[in-house]
Amino acid sequence: MLSDAAGWGELAAAMTVFLLTHAIPARPALRGRLVTLLGRRAYLIAYSVVSLLALAWVIGAAANAPYLELWPRADWQSLVPAIGMLVASVLAVFALTMPNPLSLGAKRGFDPDHPGAAGFVRHPLLWAMLVWSISHLLPNGDLSHVMTFGLFALLSLAGWRCSIGGR
Repeated sequence: MLSDAAGWGELAAAMTVFLLTHAIPARPALRGRLVTLLGRRAYLIAYSVVSLLALAWVIGAAANAPYLELWPRADWQSLVPAIGMLVASVLAVFALTMPNPLSLGAKRGFDPDHPGAAGFVRHPLLWAMLVWSISHLLPNGDLSHVMTFGLFALLSLAGWRCSIGGR
């Protein structure tokens, strides 16, 4: 029973750290100070490294959390992330290769008269993460993975909502 509590505690801690590593640096005043202090490139590298470490911790904590099945696994469910990942990958490529005024690292060169992918999905990376997370919910019907993929889906929706408001 103690190991079960420890497993859930680690998952909660990892998710909290992941959320904080994305919420705190998103504050314009803090982000501006960090960019001024470190330089834009160093800030983006540091932010990326911290984000990847937090993501790795969430993934490991979800895998190590106690298994509590919410729905049974069926073979056909593997098709959902296979199709979803195709869509998510295309959206991620758009996000990484096309200028977008809503993206932290890709504002340069954006032409509002020719917005590309940003014209129909606003923020392709957030949409890619939303498709990725939702498509992984169905074949992973245990509580820890539903919580994990649900967190990523909610984070994507929250980022999308903020981008619509221009914040």
